[in-house]
Amino acid sequence: MKSVLSKSIRLFKDFNEKYGNKFSVVLEYFQYKRSSVELIDLRDIANELWR
Repeated sequence: MKSVLSKSIRLFKDFNEKYGNKFSVVLEYFQYKRSSVELIDLRDIANELWR
């Protein structure tokens, strides 16, 4: 998680305050939040980005 969140110090800090060391990889977080996460293909809503 640290390598993903390190791109934003504030995001890393906020996430760390909320979850601490509960998740070591993104998959663990996804499994925890699975019921509230919907993965979508952005090409379906933003075709102009893919031209």
